[in-house]
Amino acid sequence: MDNTGERDPWIEIYNYGANTVNLVGYYLTHSLMNQTEFLIPAGYTIAPHDYLLVWADKKSTAGASDLYVNFKLSKNGASIGL
Repeated sequence: MDNTGERDPWIEIYNYGANTVNLVGYYLTHSLMNQTEFLIPAGYTIAPHDYLLVWADKKSTAGASDLYVNFKLSKNGASIGL
């Protein structure tokens, strides 16, 4: 459940590497035709062998440790791009 208590679509991004990954300048998309759909804001990193939880429910990121993107995933499936 997200921080509002709802069960919304989510994505996990896993860092397999040995170094922390800074996601500044990266984009997420659910439409491979729009590769710059959501710019990940400053402050999001993934430690080695750790995850970043991304909520795909069109809600605000403000004040949350998890990331919220400006698109919503379909129940019928979707492509995800980083």
